[in-house]
Amino acid sequence: MTSSNWNSEPDPSKPREDTSIPSASDPAAGSAPDASGAPSVGSAADPYGQSGSPVPQWASSPAPAGQPSPAVGVPGHGAPGYGAPAGFAVAPPTSGMAVAGFVVSLVSLFLCAGITAPVALILSILGMKKTAPDAQPPAGGRGLAIAGVVISGIGVAILALFLIWIIGFAGLAVLMGTSTSTS
Repeated sequence: MTSSNWNSEPDPSKPREDTSIPSASDPAAGSAPDASGAPSVGSAADPYGQSGSPVPQWASSPAPAGQPSPAVGVPGHGAPGYGAPAGFAVAPPTSGMAVAGFVVSLVSLFLCAGITAPVALILSILGMKKTAPDAQPPAGGRGLAIAGVVISGIGVAILALFLIWIIGFAGLAVLMGTSTSTS
């Protein structure tokens, strides 16, 4: 086909070009055996010194009907979409209490100056109970629950210091007000 249009039909009056892949042992393809009888490596027909089919073994044998196709890549691992590979457990779902405690503790610390820290502490403790190693049903997210307890504990400490500061200034103002009125 000498036409520039790749989608055109071949001209029946012209001889057809041979587009087959020559085999490595075909003497006409330029891979004639050398003096030792072995085909020459790096010839035009076999430039990489490989013999046999150019198609990999895994691609030449499809899986039987109804069976998953073999995985391409790392041996011993199943194809995607067919569950966890052998030897690996599926992670349990993450506890909503653990996530809620973590998120509320972050909001408390960075946006609310510790005001919602007690709520975050309660949610995080409930999340710790739900993600305990012996909890039934098992739930993931224990790290989130622990982080929520730590962050909300910091938030509660900030809130306590803030309240002590407010009460201290209010008490000082009351003392200053009563001490000036008695003099």
